[in-house]
Amino acid sequence: MLLYFSLSNWGMIRDELNLSLIAQREQAHEERLRSLLKFKKRVLPIAAIYGPNASGKTTIIEAMQFAKEFVLVGTRNRSDKIARQYFRLDKAYQDEPSQFGFVFTRDGLVYEYKFAVNDCEVVYETLKQITVNSEKIIFNREGQKGEILSNPLKDSNYAQAYIDGCAPNKLYITNLISQGNQALGFVYQWFANIQILTPNEVFGGFTQYSKKQSFLSQTGSAFFNHLKTGICGFSEKEVLSERFPIPEMMKKQLQTNPAAEIPIRTPIGDLYVARWDGEEQKVRVFQINTMHHAKDGTEIDFSVSSESDGTRRLMDLLPMFLGLYWANKNRQPTVCFVDEIDRSLHPLLLKRVLTDYLATLDKDFVAQLIFTTHNAELIDQDILRRDEILFLQREEIGSCALNKLSDFRDEKGKAVRFDSLIRKRYLRGDFGGVPELPFVNLFELMDAEREV
Repeated sequence: MLLYFSLSNWGMIRDELNLSLIAQREQAHEERLRSLLKFKKRVLPIAAIYGPNASGKTTIIEAMQFAKEFVLVGTRNRSDKIARQYFRLDKAYQDEPSQFGFVFTRDGLVYEYKFAVNDCEVVYETLKQITVNSEKIIFNREGQKGEILSNPLKDSNYAQAYIDGCAPNKLYITNLISQGNQALGFVYQWFANIQILTPNEVFGGFTQYSKKQSFLSQTGSAFFNHLKTGICGFSEKEVLSERFPIPEMMKKQLQTNPAAEIPIRTPIGDLYVARWDGEEQKVRVFQINTMHHAKDGTEIDFSVSSESDGTRRLMDLLPMFLGLYWANKNRQPTVCFVDEIDRSLHPLLLKRVLTDYLATLDKDFVAQLIFTTHNAELIDQDILRRDEILFLQREEIGSCALNKLSDFRDEKGKAVRFDSLIRKRYLRGDFGGVPELPFVNLFELMDAEREV
């Protein structure tokens, strides 16, 4: 589970920004908090991040996506540049490193993993195990010099050699795994279990829609029918290879792992899945369609791109929520980040889906959901705790702060009351995280500019 995430000098964020999933002292919805008994802390299963446009909400998601990919894949050649996004509004930060920090739990233990990069190299990288009374450094690396300090690396074969020979533009953990050493496989796997869903991201779970016996197909058919979207089911139809050429890299990927599937979304929103046919030794591509009942009762196939944007967004979110549900049931840790979770959705619909999901949680949860939103309907203490609602406020250029609702105090120094009209107060701007609207009429301003 994720406890803390920090970043600096990334995108529109210059100074260090911290996201905490540690619960504060309040009693609401305690039944779904997970305890870290030795630390006397409790962990949150969810966090909703609010903020005006261009405040940095998407930047947080993009930073997590970069960190995940840099750990799991990294650079391929020693000469490759690192694809980081430094703070571009101050030239001085071009030469400063972008820094990332993670505090997470794995198998009941707490670890802190941090690294910093510039355009050409890893500036530093360190992994610690944190206990109640101390910190144990497992390894520490600065530039090309690294030191193995404790287990699980101390007794691992060639651990020091792999850190000494690590390419300057690659993380040590990435190099260690690529060499077949699994001593830090638990860190690598923690990043592999992070899922990220952006407005244009392909969430692989949708490939199960077209499999008639799959849980997603059955649940999805009932779900979309219940919402009266007109969808009564899903189907798939093979696409001729001449119409859908497959890149060689994708062919090799499927040939190497024949049981895998590769989800594909076209720019207009149609969904496809590529599979390996072992008998014919080729890649086959299938288009996933929705089905609607015609007036005479027959079923008609529709391409997904012909569905509304809101329906397509639901097709992304449903497998995500079901995935989180099953992750908790099967005790498979995961952290899911969603950017603009409310895009194209009616606010009451998202509120209902989120409420239903939260009702399934207990103190043994292992899956966490972190999302950005503008949906004021979710600012409801019957749904979310005050420390699960965060407001991203841009204080000056490059300087942002994430403040929890539970941090706010009134003029008398008292916390926000449980029965407070917090939605109204949020829209009024009491907690920040709302746009600064101009005092002038925009159309009058347009006319004035035209006259000038």
